Amino acid sequence: MDRTAEEIESLLFRLRPDFVFFDFAYWIPNLARKLGIKSIPYWVISVVACAYGESKKVQACVEGSGHNRPSFPDASIELHHGHEEEMFSKMMKMEFGSGICFYDRIDYGYGSADAIGYKSCREIEGSFVDYLESVLKKPILLSGPIISEPSTSTLEEKWAHWLARFKAGSVIYCAFGSEWILSHHKFQELLLGLEKSGMPFFTALKPPNGFESVEAAMPEGFAERVKERGIVYGGWVQQQLILGHPSLGCFITHCNFTHLRV
Repeated sequence: MDRTAEEIESLLFRLRPDFVFFDFAYWIPNLARKLGIKSIPYWVISVVACAYGESKKVQACVEGSGHNRPSFPDASIELHHGHEEEMFSKMMKMEFGSGICFYDRIDYGYGSADAIGYKSCREIEGSFVDYLESVLKKPILLSGPIISEPSTSTLEEKWAHWLARFKAGSVIYCAFGSEWILSHHKFQELLLGLEKSGMPFFTALKPPNGFESVEAAMPEGFAERVKERGIVYGGWVQQQLILGHPSLGCFITHCNFTHLRV
């Protein structure tokens, strides 16, 4: 995306909008400011997730300095020691294009922008909005949660027929989205865990790295053992309609920062 800077500058010069929205293109505010255009990073992840990340930065700066800074609104929110903290730290430090790390790309965008936008509302995350405004010294603009309209289509017949075989609230639905790809080991462990649950389950997963299909990556004998009560599907499904089916009782997903609401 950084290679588009010249094209974006030319486009902004020609269009002269009042505002320009961006996400990881941290250089947008400097381009926009030269043209008298306001810039706003817009994030679909939750305010609480961003506020938590900023609280760790504030905590590191305050320790030993003697300065008082705003306190994070909910001390009960904490990453588990070990794998969660390690993953969070690695994600913040990983290179994210053009020799800049992931966190710095976000931080530079925050610092240079005129305001910050989120897909949220005060009724859900008001205290975290106030905290983030006090730390970043920027207005926080909220678009609302942008809830999907009810689907007007009907569930594909083969899935509707399969789900109708089970009693209400009994089926486990597992989906990790279109971008999350598991390792082969984690893929197999997940399926074996669903098998051991003894419950009917429907999984919509991408094939793990190194495999062309979900079928090829299954544990040995798995398909035969669960054929009456389990589906592992590697394509797109009508998730909204599946989640609304009466037989659904549990939803397992990867719960990234987009999903976290307090």
